[in-house]
Amino acid sequence: MRIIAGRFRGAKLQSPEGEDTRPTADRAREALFNLLVHGKFAHLLKGGRIADVFAGTGSIGLEALSRGAAEAVFVEKHKPALAALKANIDKCRARDNCTIVARDATAPGRAASPCDIVFLDAPYRQNLSEPALLALLDNGWLAEGGLVIVQTDPKESFTPPETLTVVDERKYGAARLYFMTAVDQD
Repeated sequence: MRIIAGRFRGAKLQSPEGEDTRPTADRAREALFNLLVHGKFAHLLKGGRIADVFAGTGSIGLEALSRGAAEAVFVEKHKPALAALKANIDKCRARDNCTIVARDATAPGRAASPCDIVFLDAPYRQNLSEPALLALLDNGWLAEGGLVIVQTDPKESFTPPETLTVVDERKYGAARLYFMTAVDQD
């Protein structure tokens, strides 16, 4: 697995052994970033603060930094994934732009600062997406006007909280991506 584009383009990322970490496939990551870079949410990526939740290898957050995000916050608790994540941050020489929150994503704690884009990729078929998303929203992780992207198994059901509305939904191979923004309160 490599960084696809931007200033870290071609950097080969480490992944922990075994099946516990399932990095977002290159095809899905490329499609996601094509939408972010060229779509209506491009202003959130350039110079933005990104949360990569259930970060694993950190491929999403590092790709975001590579393509112009100012800061990436990685939420991960699995020790082998944390070791790979730290090695990948060092490989990209991105330590000054990265924060690692070594916590369970369903209890992430209060955000140090809200994020413009929150990307959540929970382990499939464990029903963690919804509780993690609620915990992130309740703890101030999403900036006003921000975007939430949740990746699930296409066969897995996902119900967004009432405070978010799905503005786009895409399927890429073994991944379904939900793009959500806050519901207007007007």
